[in-house]
Amino acid sequence: MARCVHELFEEQAARTPEATALVYEEERLTYAELDARADRLAGLLAARGVGRGDTVGVHLERSAELAVAVLGVLKAGAGYVLLDPGFPAARLRGMAQDARIAAVLAAGSGAAVARGHRAG
Repeated sequence: MARCVHELFEEQAARTPEATALVYEEERLTYAELDARADRLAGLLAARGVGRGDTVGVHLERSAELAVAVLGVLKAGAGYVLLDPGFPAARLRGMAQDARIAAVLAAGSGAAVARGHRAG
C-alpha cells in the first residue's frame, strides 16, 4: 500500500528526531521540531473545519514556514495550492476561486496562520 509524503516524514521523524530536517538561511529545524510545528498547524486547520477533500491556499514566501505549512496541510488531510505572493491580487483571487480554497495560510507575526475563506 502506498504511503503519503507526510506519513513517510513522520516515520523519518520517529527514527531520527534530533537530526536536521530543514535549513533555511539561519533557521535550522530538527525532524522532531518540524513534525511538531506541522502537527500544531494541522490541528488548527482541523479546528477550523479543514479536512480531507479540502484545498488550502498557501500564501507564503520561501521560508521554513512554507515547509511547515505544506506538511501541516497534508497532515490535516487536505491538498494545497501555492499562492505566490508576487502574483497580482486578481490572479490570486482567480486561483482561489478555481481551487475552491477552504482556508488560506499567510504570513502573520512571523508564523503561518489560518483564515477561513470558503470559496464557492
